[in-house]
Amino acid sequence: MSVPIQAVIFDLDDTLLVDEAESQRALLETARFVKATSPDVFAKSVIHTAEEIWQQNPLLDWCQQLGHSSLEGLWCEYEGENEELGILADWQSKYLSKVWTYACEQNGVAQNLAMEAACYFRTERDRLHPWMPGAKEVLRRIQQTKLKVAILTNGISALQWKKITRSGLQNHFQTIVVSGDYGRGKPDPSIFFHTLKKLDLTPEKCLMVGNNPRSDILGAQRAGLRTCWLQLDGVTYPKEQLAPDYTIVNLQELLTLKEVFLGP
Repeated sequence: MSVPIQAVIFDLDDTLLVDEAESQRALLETARFVKATSPDVFAKSVIHTAEEIWQQNPLLDWCQQLGHSSLEGLWCEYEGENEELGILADWQSKYLSKVWTYACEQNGVAQNLAMEAACYFRTERDRLHPWMPGAKEVLRRIQQTKLKVAILTNGISALQWKKITRSGLQNHFQTIVVSGDYGRGKPDPSIFFHTLKKLDLTPEKCLMVGNNPRSDILGAQRAGLRTCWLQLDGVTYPKEQLAPDYTIVNLQELLTLKEVFLGP
């Protein structure tokens, strides 16, 4: 008989909170704001340009280690005493100017609207932090049990905590770990062990739930946790990677796993 699960650890972005679709929505709204001929093309141009210019980031390795992306760099406010945050804050103004100016140039939008577009996107992206479908019901059901619940998320501390607090998620979890606070991100096993220590549980008693096969699932497997992959539309699991213990296509399916008793 397997050891009963005593805690469920959730990823944040696109597991508990809608992330990628919200960025896409904000990009389309920004494209309409600057009256781009094709909002879809404008949005794709911003994404592609941001990815390219992000490679010039003076702290690219550090950002990758924490799981901080080029798209997040378009709306993140680099606040805090950390020296790295100051460097990123200084570089960000150049980054924003290059990304939005080029996107405007490529889409027939006046260049003088570039920084207006940058500000509009940041405001629009920061405005909403919707929960993923089924997240509220799953957390409500968990609260009816003795299971512990935690969030383990990659990203810049201020940005991730903003999402967590503004969405109201912080009231539902005993433990929340952000890679920006810890110093290393998933899939590094050490951040999983750090989370387990805060939960006061051993790996085999915990289930990691996340949408990212590498950071969430591979990282948890390396640390000895059981794993549940949330398969989102259009995403396939890497053939070379060890399969997760469970695969679900929406969070409500978590409630059907007999090994994870989430209440009646």
